[in-house]
Amino acid sequence: MTTRTDEMRDVDDWLPVIVIGAALVAMLIAGSSMARAEPAESRWVGEQFGRVRLIAGEAGGKLLAGVEMRLESGWKTYWRIPGDAGVPPDLDWSGSSNTARIKVLYPVPKRMKDPIGYSIGYEDHVVFPVEIEAADARKPVELRLKLLYAVCREVCIPAEASLELRLDPRTQKGASPAIAAALAKVPRRAAPGEPEVVSARIDTSAPNPRLIVEARFPKGFEGADLFLEAEGG
Repeated sequence: MTTRTDEMRDVDDWLPVIVIGAALVAMLIAGSSMARAEPAESRWVGEQFGRVRLIAGEAGGKLLAGVEMRLESGWKTYWRIPGDAGVPPDLDWSGSSNTARIKVLYPVPKRMKDPIGYSIGYEDHVVFPVEIEAADARKPVELRLKLLYAVCREVCIPAEASLELRLDPRTQKGASPAIAAALAKVPRRAAPGEPEVVSARIDTSAPNPRLIVEARFPKGFEGADLFLEAEGG
C-alpha cells in the first residue's frame, strides 16, 4: 500500500533532478543562441598608420564578411580607382576553402586633394563588405585573405596583411552593424528623385578628346560628386 507520505517522498526525490535538468536545458539553449548571435571577427593586424581585420555577419540568409580598416589621424587609403595618384587595394582570396563565390563591394569614396592632383579613397575608417557563397552550405567556410594596399600621409607606404576567419553558414546568424552601415554606402541604381546620369558622350572637336557627362541633381549639387570608372578599370 502506498501512502500519501510515500508519494510526497517520491516527488521530493524527483524534484531536484527535474529542476536541474530544466536549468541545464535552458543554459544550453541560451548558450547556443548567444553563440549564433555573436558576429565573428579575426585579430587586428596593425602598424603605426592603422590596423585591419576581417569581420563577419549574416543578412537575409546571405553569408557576409567585411574587411575593416581603422587608420590613424591624417592617413588615407584608396578606392579601386585611386585617381591621379595612389594604389588600389589588392585582395587575394585564393587561399580560402569551401567558397563558390567571393565578391568585394566598395562604399562610396571621397575625393581628396594631393600635391600632384586628386586621389580617391577613404580616411579614418572604412569597411569593404564581402558577399560569400559557400561551395557546400553544410560545411564551414575558411576565409584566408592576403591584402596588399597603400596608405598615405606626407608619404605613401605599401602595406600588407594576412587575415583568416572561419565562418559556419549553418550557425552564423549575427548581424554586424559595421557591415550593414557599409552596405548602405555601396553605390546602387538611382531611385526616382535621386541624382542620376542623364547622358555621356565623347567630344572630339578639341585636340584632346573629352568625356562630357550630363547629370541631374534634384536636390542641388552641393556636397555631390561624380566618379567615373571604365570597364575593366
